[in-house]
Amino acid sequence: MRCIYYIALVLTLCQCGPSKSALGTKTSLQKMHLFVDELLQMYTLKFNNTITKYDKTGQKLFEISDNTLGPINVLDVSNPLQILAFHKNFQIVKIFDRTLTLNSRIDLNQLNLFEIRTVASANDNRIWVFDELNQELLKIDKNGMIQGRNNDLRLRLNTNATPYKIIEFQNTVYLFDKAHGILIFNAFGEYVSQREFVQGDDFTYWQGSLVFKNADGLAIYDLTTGESSMQELGTDQSTGEEYHRVDDKLIYLEGNTIRIHSFN
Repeated sequence: MRCIYYIALVLTLCQCGPSKSALGTKTSLQKMHLFVDELLQMYTLKFNNTITKYDKTGQKLFEISDNTLGPINVLDVSNPLQILAFHKNFQIVKIFDRTLTLNSRIDLNQLNLFEIRTVASANDNRIWVFDELNQELLKIDKNGMIQGRNNDLRLRLNTNATPYKIIEFQNTVYLFDKAHGILIFNAFGEYVSQREFVQGDDFTYWQGSLVFKNADGLAIYDLTTGESSMQELGTDQSTGEEYHRVDDKLIYLEGNTIRIHSFN
């Protein structure tokens, strides 16, 4: 789609040194990461575990930093009222409110869950986790209580799954696995089907769409249908990274700067 005008909103952020922010297996230890929630609020995650929240105009709202538990391996902002940060090394999930105030902390080890690679917000304000040891997709509440168990996924796949990302959208749960593509579950955590997905983990997510860059521009993957479309990038956008296609805007990182490009 051809750009009509450009919003010159540039937020100069702190310089980032070698980092690990993780988010699936995607992280390169060298990157700052950008996220957008359903209210068009933006978040950055820096190398020192600093989470910064901005409103949709780019005004800084809140910031928090905590290095006591090692790197943040998952930051889930899909629910603006329940921000999740997962520290894989310690198997700790932290839940923040909309002001980035810590509401609760769940130690998955105390639930006898020792091999959790990723977590995600559920639509009912609970949390999805995949137990790799028992090959089960589980839902837990804010008090750390397991809400239900499902059959061992090996009964369907015949091999172990090792999902690197979980997304729930419109009462369907999608697990992304490098060996199995996309594993699809219903809202009760029951396995439904499997879909081929060869892109890997180098994508961003917003409201049912995955976005990843290729030689032709941006590929927009519809999570519901499995269909892809393309969006061209102008020369002034092509050097960016971590692109988010959000309604009529393209929000992306360029170095340590957030840029917002409007299409109307």
